[in-house]
Amino acid sequence: MPLLVSPEEGFRQLAAGVASARGDAAFSQLLRALDSILPACHWMIAECQPDYRQARSLAVLSGGELLDNRLFAITAEPYRQALARGFFHAPDGLQESLPDDPLRQDFAACSCVALALGSDGHKGAGLLVGWHDQPMTLGALEREALQIAVSQASVELSRRQAVSVAQHNEHRLHALMSHLPGMVYRCQHDADWTMDFVSQGAYQLTGYPVEQLLQDTRLAFGRLIHPDDRARAFACVDEAIAVRAPYQLTYRLLTADRGYRWMWEQGQAVEDAEGGIAYLEGFISDVTEQQQAQRIQRAVLQIATAVTAAGTDDYLQRLVEKLCAVLASDICYIARLVPTGRMQVLAGVAEGQAMPMFDYDPSGRACEQILKQGELALSSEQALDLDDFPEGAHFPVHHLIGRRLDNAAGDTVGVLISMQRSTPEDPEFATSVCRILASGAAAELERQGHDVHMQRLAFVDELTGLPNRVRFINELDKYSEQVPRPPLGLLLIDLARFKEINDSLGHEMGDHLLQAVSRRLQQSCFADVFLARLGGDEFAMLLPRSSEANLQRQVSELRRQLELPVRLHGHEFSLEANLGAVLCRGDSNWQQGLLQQASIALHHAKTSGNGFCLFSRELGDLVNRKHRMLEKLLEALAQNRLQLFFQPQIDLQNGRLCGAEALCRWQDAEWGWVSPAEFIVLAEERGLMRQLGDWVLRAACRQLLAWQQAGQVLPGRLSLNLSAQQLETPDLASHIRSCCHPLDPSLLNLELTESALVRDPDQAVLITRSLREAGFQLAIDDFGTGYSSLSYLKRFAADTLKIDMSFVRDMLVDSHDRAIVETIIAMARALGMRTTAEGVEQAEQATLLKSMGCDEAQGYYYGHALDADDFTRQWLDTSTV
Repeated sequence: MPLLVSPEEGFRQLAAGVASARGDAAFSQLLRALDSILPACHWMIAECQPDYRQARSLAVLSGGELLDNRLFAITAEPYRQALARGFFHAPDGLQESLPDDPLRQDFAACSCVALALGSDGHKGAGLLVGWHDQPMTLGALEREALQIAVSQASVELSRRQAVSVAQHNEHRLHALMSHLPGMVYRCQHDADWTMDFVSQGAYQLTGYPVEQLLQDTRLAFGRLIHPDDRARAFACVDEAIAVRAPYQLTYRLLTADRGYRWMWEQGQAVEDAEGGIAYLEGFISDVTEQQQAQRIQRAVLQIATAVTAAGTDDYLQRLVEKLCAVLASDICYIARLVPTGRMQVLAGVAEGQAMPMFDYDPSGRACEQILKQGELALSSEQALDLDDFPEGAHFPVHHLIGRRLDNAAGDTVGVLISMQRSTPEDPEFATSVCRILASGAAAELERQGHDVHMQRLAFVDELTGLPNRVRFINELDKYSEQVPRPPLGLLLIDLARFKEINDSLGHEMGDHLLQAVSRRLQQSCFADVFLARLGGDEFAMLLPRSSEANLQRQVSELRRQLELPVRLHGHEFSLEANLGAVLCRGDSNWQQGLLQQASIALHHAKTSGNGFCLFSRELGDLVNRKHRMLEKLLEALAQNRLQLFFQPQIDLQNGRLCGAEALCRWQDAEWGWVSPAEFIVLAEERGLMRQLGDWVLRAACRQLLAWQQAGQVLPGRLSLNLSAQQLETPDLASHIRSCCHPLDPSLLNLELTESALVRDPDQAVLITRSLREAGFQLAIDDFGTGYSSLSYLKRFAADTLKIDMSFVRDMLVDSHDRAIVETIIAMARALGMRTTAEGVEQAEQATLLKSMGCDEAQGYYYGHALDADDFTRQWLDTSTV
């Protein structure tokens, strides 16, 4: 089966086959291209079904005509051999060896060739099959053409399957957004936050129909924000956008029933191609209950903390003073019900002044209703008709809250009354605070239970009944005050994926689960262990007189308890937790120092995947080193203390130096040489790659100019790496040209990794074209690892493909790696691109690459990266290896 055209023309046709079409049509185009250069009567591309017993054709070409696709069995020898070994060829006699195969019968074939297609690195995702009614022989060129066709079909199959997965995920995302307890949105960055999209949860959240929020220009979302919160909300978003960070904020929103609800919003700005703000997107949920609960808790805690003279005669006076301040009351007092039925005011404040004691008859007054009903709240735009004032303090009252005070036996002992000249914005807040503090006031009136109740308000977690963070810190203080300090273990427990349960099943289910977990934790505690809930899904334990062995036993018991399924309201949960611990002996750090160390251990437990980590000096040193390295790196950048090293690139055809790659190196005065694997990764994590990349560009250009001025010109071009973060720089080409001025851009070869380009292929096409137009040469680095499609590869405007060292390293012993390298070289040649092999360490590798037609190579076989002076002495005086 000889080629019908020249090898170059055949490879060009194959390279253009997929690029000219998208979707399933790409497979038909590929078969037509293949049929035009390899004379088989019938061609088929098929995708394997999940059971690998059948395949469905994606394109069938017979006698130059496309046939309908079909489902067929792949249990026969040609298909099994191709899927198992990658290749099968029957040159003749197929009618005897495969008499009953339906496809062979349909095509009356006596010979065939079958090759396996790959998808996302998985060999065997599909098949390329050709049948012929004449004997079929395959030479080296025919096999190479088939391998190129397989590579193209594999890439398109991967893209097809990726699109299918993306569509499936999009449907799932839409379904998820429709059931979220909140509103997903996308809006314009204008003065009204004009909504372009809101999820169906918008109606439940605001009471406004989705269509009204999107289409009614009179209903601007930004204007629904409470006037007192609007400026703060907009400022919060603008500040986050200015530093390119996500934003989180809370505010009150006017709902359709004309009431205000508290909202929690999290979102981010999405930039357009020019770096401007295209739109804002995020999620809004109703946190009115949580906000109210937190506000009430803060108020109660503020009062409880301030009123510290429990058991003294002025306790009630302090209580009403603080309550009056928190509620902004004009009059607030506590009165005791005496045996005569009269009310005796024991403590009170009127218009900011302490109220003298007095008594009155409750009959016919608001106090009488409070005693009967237990609670009374009155509000009116007109002044209330009241007679519950102390002498000399009469003024118009528009709002009154009264709470009956009952003792533990349920007997009435008094009343708590608050009055205001105007109706408060949130009457429920004042009612709730009075309701909570009423029991404490009643207990104080009978001199029983006050300490216990107030302690619970301040130091107990309301949801689980466990000690809260404040109590936990106090307990830790007790150990720090002991002399000598005893050994102590501190364990932090964080539930894994708890947020998913909250988001999917609601906060109420999450609360029930936290209560169940707290019971499990209490059951697992050894003797003398102090357990607390610090907040959210985080718990903490103090283990007095603990050793590492005791700590490990406690951890094992915790895990055993948490591994048991939790069944709640028809749901079953399998829990996992991350645990971070620290052991303190003698004069180790206490309080926040211990908590910080345990938090470091907890973070390491999460990121390492082990689920448990015991803090050690080494771990602390590692974290400190990372912080210190960031400081040193910023200082090195600012003070120009980084260095460039240069690795030679060799022309494989003549053995001469044809260029070099500039590599950033860092020698710290204290630490010596710092590995690029450390500081470059750190720069990527902290967003410093633009700054570091600019330094490399300027330093490399200075060195090229220095060589030119010294008459030692570098042959070819100097290659520089561009990071993914640098690709986000607005007007990148102009920026790089300004960094390189006055150097000729054609002397630089900019290397962009394939994985960075495929993040946003369309944007990458624009960037690469602008760089080419600016005069720079371009190379796609680490090619073969990023799954870019051939259609984009053709549009990326690159001059060179750099073959990733992972393929070069083992190509002498791994036939798959060798085939990949051959395919990349053939593909590059067909597209008019050069190839550079990375990581060449052996003469045999260089010889094989040369025979394959690779243009250039670099690696330790030719030389390590050298500083400018050593590179000049070794390479610029002679350019032949």
